[in-house]
Amino acid sequence: MLGTLFALVMLGGGCVVGEAGSRDEVDGGGDDGGNGNGGAAPLITVEQGATVISGMTVPLFASITGADTVSWSQLSGPAATLLDSTEAHAYAETAVDLTAAEELVFEVTATNATGMTKAEVTYVIGAPVFDDFLGGIGDVAELGTSEGIDFNDQGLWVVSIDDTNGGPGFVSRFDSAAAFVERLEVPNAPVGANFDKDGLLVVTRSGLSTVETLNTANGTLTPIITNAGATNYPLPDKDGNVFVSNRANGQVIRYDAALQTQAVFTNNTTGTNPNAIAFGPENDILYVGAVDTVYRVPINADGTAGTPEIYVTVTGEVDGLAFDRGRNLWIGSPGAQTLYMAPYVANGPSTVRLTYSPAAPMPNRFVSLTFGTGGFGVTSLYWTSLGQRTVGRLDIGLPSLVPPLSVDAAAL
Repeated sequence: MLGTLFALVMLGGGCVVGEAGSRDEVDGGGDDGGNGNGGAAPLITVEQGATVISGMTVPLFASITGADTVSWSQLSGPAATLLDSTEAHAYAETAVDLTAAEELVFEVTATNATGMTKAEVTYVIGAPVFDDFLGGIGDVAELGTSEGIDFNDQGLWVVSIDDTNGGPGFVSRFDSAAAFVERLEVPNAPVGANFDKDGLLVVTRSGLSTVETLNTANGTLTPIITNAGATNYPLPDKDGNVFVSNRANGQVIRYDAALQTQAVFTNNTTGTNPNAIAFGPENDILYVGAVDTVYRVPINADGTAGTPEIYVTVTGEVDGLAFDRGRNLWIGSPGAQTLYMAPYVANGPSTVRLTYSPAAPMPNRFVSLTFGTGGFGVTSLYWTSLGQRTVGRLDIGLPSLVPPLSVDAAAL
């Protein structure tokens, strides 16, 4: 697994050492001159770097007070491409051919009429290590044919479409030590799952053509979308609306929480077998993964869809999408047995930058990509492995993006 980096932030010729994910504060000093920072040189608080995979775009995040100008530069290490380098929040695209333990050091400089303040952020390259997280679960009553996956503060919840022997589907919970905790009955071929803003697990039941909420405290199921065909992957947003894919009918359906109505969002406009769906860095875009292609679909103010655009092409049907904090889009294709990564491109199509095809028996049929929480590791990407009885994971070094439309954004 990728390790933790201790980054150095220069301060008056010395240094402050902090753990990855923490923030270090640097004050350039100066006399009171009424410049918006008590007359002092700018104050910089930087977010620490981490150990990441070569080829990823990494965030360079700082909170800066009292500055007239801000700029980022690279001090040392293999050359990276700086993006948005005159903003407090910038990004750096690392090269794809770096070796483990190489360091990249970046510096932010803030100036005003009083003076200048600088701070450093360091990233280290680590080797990708794939892990079979639930490979030790032998009982099919605890983990069947796994499909959907999500986390809450109680643990990891995995949807099993059946028990591998034709028995009814269910949802099971596991702790961070990969131990089984409990099982809740969800018959009729459940597939995808995601928690909504109220803490209910939104589950598709493809055998009933429904999307339902599951109260994990008492096992109660409540339909919210009906007569929707072979529902596949549900995606709740911060306002309680739910998007759901129906790959067989070529549709994405949207449930309006305020009106408690459902409507077809896209209808055969996002390629063959629209399956995985995700929110990204924008506040009005839905990403839809289909065969060989990921589309970007504008979400209009009234909840209808704009014209889809091709965002990135891959090989195989896309069955998992997840953005990390560097805005890298991770793409799972179970048929190709491949995990792809494409960097973020705001105004045009992207291209695949990283490709991983781990050999069996490592879980390599990437479905329902999602990031861990708490003791599961916030920088670990998890997935179920289509047609298999396990959950895989990969520590990429960055946590999940919090998309503006996401359930997590509702808590900010």
